[in-house]
Amino acid sequence: MKKTLFAVLALSALSSQAYNTYDYKTGNSYYNIGDTHYGMNNKGQTWSTTYDNNGGASGYDKNNNYWTLDKNDNYYNFGTGKSCYGTGIYRTCN
Repeated sequence: MKKTLFAVLALSALSSQAYNTYDYKTGNSYYNIGDTHYGMNNKGQTWSTTYDNNGGASGYDKNNNYWTLDKNDNYYNFGTGKSCYGTGIYRTCN
């Protein structure tokens, strides 16, 4: 999957809608293709985030676990079972 993702990112970087950034402090690389943002750390682990029109987001973490975040900041990771609800001092995570 990592090789495929990297190939897609490399090819997509040639289009006018894509850009990439390298963070010298962390060693992370970031790619943006449309509404989806990709990242890769210096260990070769990748992650992604796609933003929807309703103010939410979803993606895959560095362990390839799918997660969602709605417009009210309710978070759920389907791979780990971690969920977070509420905001500020009232935010609760398990």
